[in-house]
Amino acid sequence: AVSNVVKPKKLSEMKLVSATKEQEESLEFPLGCHVLWKLHDESFQRGVVSSAWLDMIPPIRFVYKVEPLNGESKQIKSACELAFDTRCPVYIKSSPADNNNHLV
Repeated sequence: AVSNVVKPKKLSEMKLVSATKEQEESLEFPLGCHVLWKLHDESFQRGVVSSAWLDMIPPIRFVYKVEPLNGESKQIKSACELAFDTRCPVYIKSSPADNNNHLV
């Protein structure tokens, strides 16, 4: 079976460009969002998204700087490595024409 999961790249393999304010508003994991990673077995790490960049080397995608809550140094993670933490609020829009966001 062929997997569609994009393998995470090393920082040395990336060409990073800062995300614009407009791009930050549509990030999969918004700034300040609590996230989880290293979801193996029953263990994981927790942190907060502190910034985002575009990795301009194909496939072009956003990468996130996360600050681990355990005090370790900041890490760069791609969206495929992250999951929403239970502490991160989720907003739902009923339709593109509707400007009413609802906090769940």
